[in-house]
Amino acid sequence: MKFKNIDGTNKNKTMKKLLTALLICIPQFIIATGLFENASGTPRFIIISLAVMFLLMRPGSRPPVLLTIWTFIAVALLSSWFAADTWVAFAGFYEAPYYGIMPIVLVALAYFAGSRLSRPYEMLVATGGILSAVAISQAVAGKSFLGFDLMQGRASGFRGSPVFFVMALIPCALAGLQEGRLFIFCLCIFGIFAAKSSGAMIALAAGLLILRNSKLRWIVLVSLTMALWGYLLAGYEPERLELIKIACRAFMAHPWLGWGPDNFIFAFSQHMTPEYIAAVGGSSLGQSSAHNDIAQVAATMGLAGLAAYFWLAWSLVKASINRPMALALLAAAWIQAQVNPIPTDVIVMFAAVIGYEHSRSEEDKT
Repeated sequence: MKFKNIDGTNKNKTMKKLLTALLICIPQFIIATGLFENASGTPRFIIISLAVMFLLMRPGSRPPVLLTIWTFIAVALLSSWFAADTWVAFAGFYEAPYYGIMPIVLVALAYFAGSRLSRPYEMLVATGGILSAVAISQAVAGKSFLGFDLMQGRASGFRGSPVFFVMALIPCALAGLQEGRLFIFCLCIFGIFAAKSSGAMIALAAGLLILRNSKLRWIVLVSLTMALWGYLLAGYEPERLELIKIACRAFMAHPWLGWGPDNFIFAFSQHMTPEYIAAVGGSSLGQSSAHNDIAQVAATMGLAGLAAYFWLAWSLVKASINRPMALALLAAAWIQAQVNPIPTDVIVMFAAVIGYEHSRSEEDKT
């Protein structure tokens, strides 16, 4: 369902701003509490935001990707029926849910809620400025806010993972450029460098090419995807290569519906290879993600999931063709997902802004 405005009042505007903050800003500053780090905590702020959303909205016309979203959810539900662990399939893996039914539905709802956001790019700019300042200060001090030494000197913001932290800066940087806030854009770039995430740098570059409407954007995007896969398959990242091999073995064991949404941890334990153990030196022997979205979906949802996933991706691209910001976010997320999982709170940011863009009228598009 897509929703239309109920005639505006000051109360309406305040609630729309609250919804925007709940989806885009607030989770990035309370992440240290573990709010989005386990399946039982993931829905809390999303539930509040949805309550605000339904107070603001009434049914209207359909969003352009409604059918493909529901198809992907339906396939995930079917896969869950045969999952190695049905509860994990439903709730998501407890330490870091990615593709469980609950995270999938929450991201879909964030997309629908996007049509009710109030000035999301201003919120992204403000969020990006604060997060980048945090990253830079951590890189200079060499310590986290909790007093711990940074992992390999990489800024991690309000969470333990520099990779997860830096993903939130990508939409902030794109928003800064679109809004003409070059200082914030540059600050986000420095923040990404402070986290030392090459994947995020490549993802941001892909998004920038799309946002600036480069004539070579599709050639560059396809080339970046092929280059990343070539880099992975050539073995320059042995751990990631072995994870892809493990995902392929898991897929061959359950090719139609996979091991169940977010059940990669069980597929991993059954198909872990000596080469993987050698690559990680005996650490990280409990992986819940294939660190590649295609490999993850193939292992956990099989051929049916892959078909639904690619259909959803294509429908999102098709709906975004004349909306550069939505297309830039999709491109950045696509590149990032080839090398790392994207946490729920960051996917919610992407989904909400893309939903906002898809809800805009022809006159509002830029």
